[in-house]
Amino acid sequence: MKKRQFLVFAVLCLFASLVLVSCGGGGAGGGGGPQPPVYNLAGIWNTTETEGADNCGGLGGTTYGPYPVTIDHSEGSNSLIMTDFDVVPITATVSGANVAYSESGTDGYCGSYSWSLNVTASSANAMSGTVGWTCGPCSGTDSISMTRPAPTITSFSPTSGQIGALVTITGTNFSSTASSITVKFNDATALVTSSTTTMITTSVPTGASTGKITVTVGDKTATSAANFTVTGVPAILSFSPTSGVVTTSVTITGTGFSTTAANNTVKFNNVTALVTSSTATTITTSVPATATTGKITVTVGGVTGTSATKFGVITAAGNTYTSTDVPKSIPDSDLVTGASSTVTVSGGPASIAKVTVTLSITHTYDADLNIYLISPDGTQIELSTDNGGSLDNYTNTTFDDNVATSITTGTAPFSGTYRPEATLSALHGKNADGTWTLRIYDDVGIDVGSLSAWSIGIE
Repeated sequence: MKKRQFLVFAVLCLFASLVLVSCGGGGAGGGGGPQPPVYNLAGIWNTTETEGADNCGGLGGTTYGPYPVTIDHSEGSNSLIMTDFDVVPITATVSGANVAYSESGTDGYCGSYSWSLNVTASSANAMSGTVGWTCGPCSGTDSISMTRPAPTITSFSPTSGQIGALVTITGTNFSSTASSITVKFNDATALVTSSTTTMITTSVPTGASTGKITVTVGDKTATSAANFTVTGVPAILSFSPTSGVVTTSVTITGTGFSTTAANNTVKFNNVTALVTSSTATTITTSVPATATTGKITVTVGGVTGTSATKFGVITAAGNTYTSTDVPKSIPDSDLVTGASSTVTVSGGPASIAKVTVTLSITHTYDADLNIYLISPDGTQIELSTDNGGSLDNYTNTTFDDNVATSITTGTAPFSGTYRPEATLSALHGKNADGTWTLRIYDDVGIDVGSLSAWSIGIE
């Protein structure tokens, strides 16, 4: 057998070893004890065989690949039957993660020849080992290493379709073994019906929604640059406002809605809402009674689309509106960004007569804190800055213009009601509806804390 033939056979047996590891073929006896690693290694591999020292000279370093892997294996035994490159099947023996093959005979080139392969899987993406050979009076030992290149997605066609539509994905470094490929449409797993190393045929799976396509071979994943658009499936792109009390009117924007309002089922965190009107791209609804903060869903024809973000349901106790986006960490030594928490008021007074603010903050040095209330029109009210000395926390602290004790003369943790440093009456006469923001800055380093709760009372 020629040296070149040794190299090709070595590559073939290395492929055999890869598949064997992926099939989990065990040694004789089975039973207890540590099991060898299990890897899914079918796919394209870059194979390099480097000639070692021999007593006849040789071919030098030779690089093979990438090659597609095609297999026909027997499972549940200590052997693997594998065919590739139209070569007569060979049988390799496995012991743990090690794979071995040996052969000897005579031919017209060498006279007598022999060769043996020993390789080991070190990960899902790497194999290495040696090939020992003799050819007449010549002999040597070569090394083999193998690495898996990552798949890539260059295009897919069509770029949109309904559930069940056929899709062809084009790229590189796929596998000709369809079962070794995982394709997902925005995290919904699809059935791969056929594949080559550069093309995959699949279909849009049930539960798919508009988003990226991913192709996974082994443990390497490629993600499409563009979205695949699932048609006939409702998709929520946005909603406004993003929070509100029960009965707040909400407009949902997206695609795949029914133009017949009754054919759209809208739920706020699994509580069904009344749909008052709809087009193919917008739905008008309102926050239902008993709804709580969570995602919005729209179901059309038994297919459901889910919002990426949550709608915040604000609890209004009389004229008190409570934040739902807490707790919020307060950045240390930061006078630029601070910690911000919001409350959205809907259906409040058109002309404010009174505002109060109640909050709770955990912090280990109160004098570091500057606390402000910002109204929907941008008016900023200084509630407390640098008060409390080295003491800790604001605990159920209420700010109200109509009390005698100023926050500047109070003592941490300021439980009770205090007059803010600036007057809340500056907000009188304004419309209450919109987003109110509580912003807190920490102007000195070392001590840290967080806003745990706050609410605003409006009359």
